[in-house]
Amino acid sequence: MSVRHKSLYIWFYYIFLLISSINIDCKVIIECVDADIGGDILDRIKASILCDSDIYVLDDICINRDVETIKDILDMHGYLDASIKYSIDEKKNIKFSLCLGQRYRIGFMGFGFRDTNKKFDMTVFQLYELVGIKHDSYFSNNVVLSAGDSILEYLKQHGYLFAKIYKINVAHDHKTKYVKITYIITLGHKIVVGDTNINVAGKRPGKRFLRFIKNRIQWKKNELYSIQSIEKTKNILLSTDIFKAIDIKLCKPNEDNMLYDDKQDSSVKNIYDIDVAIDLLPVNRLTMFAGGNFDDYLSLGGNIKRYNIDNSGGYIQLDCLMNKLFYRGGNNAKLDLSVYLRDLFGYRRDLDSHIIVDKIAHHDMSVISNINIIWQITDRVMLKCWSSLEFFNVNGGKNSYSVLGIPCVQLLFDSNKNNNRMFGFSSDITMCNYFFKDEQFINLIFNGKLYIPIINNSFYNKFAIEIHGGIGNIFGSKDVPREKRLFCGGATSLRGYGEKMAGELSEDDNKPVGSRFMYAFGAEFIANVNKSIDLLCFVDCGNAGFAKPFVGIGLGARVRTKLCNLKIAVSFPTKIRENNKGKRIDPVFQFRVNLENK
Repeated sequence: MSVRHKSLYIWFYYIFLLISSINIDCKVIIECVDADIGGDILDRIKASILCDSDIYVLDDICINRDVETIKDILDMHGYLDASIKYSIDEKKNIKFSLCLGQRYRIGFMGFGFRDTNKKFDMTVFQLYELVGIKHDSYFSNNVVLSAGDSILEYLKQHGYLFAKIYKINVAHDHKTKYVKITYIITLGHKIVVGDTNINVAGKRPGKRFLRFIKNRIQWKKNELYSIQSIEKTKNILLSTDIFKAIDIKLCKPNEDNMLYDDKQDSSVKNIYDIDVAIDLLPVNRLTMFAGGNFDDYLSLGGNIKRYNIDNSGGYIQLDCLMNKLFYRGGNNAKLDLSVYLRDLFGYRRDLDSHIIVDKIAHHDMSVISNINIIWQITDRVMLKCWSSLEFFNVNGGKNSYSVLGIPCVQLLFDSNKNNNRMFGFSSDITMCNYFFKDEQFINLIFNGKLYIPIINNSFYNKFAIEIHGGIGNIFGSKDVPREKRLFCGGATSLRGYGEKMAGELSEDDNKPVGSRFMYAFGAEFIANVNKSIDLLCFVDCGNAGFAKPFVGIGLGARVRTKLCNLKIAVSFPTKIRENNKGKRIDPVFQFRVNLENK
């Protein structure tokens, strides 16, 4: 036999051995002898070992490799004393028997620093609280890695942007079944804030406006860099309703701003400048709305607002409203001119003044002037204090009187001011002390709103519910002028009914009488089609008085585009009243369209 034929015979022999060792119907059985293992761990074992296949080569090398894989997975989940045995039955099925032993727990977690002799200002108890791990909790590799990420995030927020975990020491005590974990950390250089450079896209703002921005920056020169101060600055600036986008980033330091020593100690500081790039919203804002039902009334209004970025960031606003009242007769026109001055009394202490002229139907008229002092106490809490002087000419000009409001106080809270697509709660409570002739009375009103996302993702909430409500009461004198009583109804309180019409009406002309008590509640279900379109349905209820509530229902949509925001809503009253002559008082439906430029 030639050498060539012998080689062919050897190759055929090995192929025969390989084919004979393949079992197409091979089954893999995994059982735990002494304890029950979690389903997630079991699934991971089945997915990781080579036996998780319909075709398996019965080879000691492959099986031993699978045993090592199972051992590694059990070690990662705290079963450090686990042992694995396997057996093959007559049908070539493979059975892995796992003896898990006692699962290890975390007994100690600490940290050390490779590049400094100084201790970082954080205790072991603070470390446990930071990483969210309780003492005596089960040990796993995922827990160790997650805790390491939390430590690095904490260090970066406190100026150590280049911190890294050099090594993780894990020591096992086989007697007590506890694990000691020590993170060896390379801190790197501290980052210290240098100069702050402010760039406004497409504009060259004045000195006062730059000072307005700098007053809201939460870091100072030569202070330790902090990510928290960066995020807080963004939230404060966005809450002013002037800025569209804000980008804050570090500049690479020059050699003159870098400090070194021979030991490369982490106490060495690198001075970084900070660039603040700002994109402004339109300086001129226009909002328009229309509403009515083409039967009882039509309403048209809007406001014009102009921001002054060359000065203090304040604005001048003019609100206009015109109503055609068919069921009452006559027309109604209202003008509101307001001037808002920022930082007039110091940082985040603003002044807002209003002059309101309201020409009511049948020659009635009111003029209101007030001055508000606004104090932004925190990012979420704001306090308003004001005094007002109000003049009324009613009953066709036959009666005239004035009302003095002093002091008036409003406290506002908003847990989610800059992102209304997250879970949040906002509320305000208002108290106004009024003097009318020789009488005195107090208006106390509370409003609240709760936003609850139901199904959401990283881009927008798929479904959400918004619950809102308000309640008010008047204390003091029984002689309260009609114009200062509490009313319900309209687009801002109870949709489906006319302005101030959800309550008791006078028998003569069906005008709203008002009440010393008022309540209004509502819920709105929001379905987000995408990031630009919202569909909604709502129900409102309330009354000016203690009587049975009026109920209104409706549908609507919001559309957000690059140029403007559009909101359309159609509402219906559930009860339609008629006057003594059988003429309808409440509309069959109402519509409202809001258009706002961005």
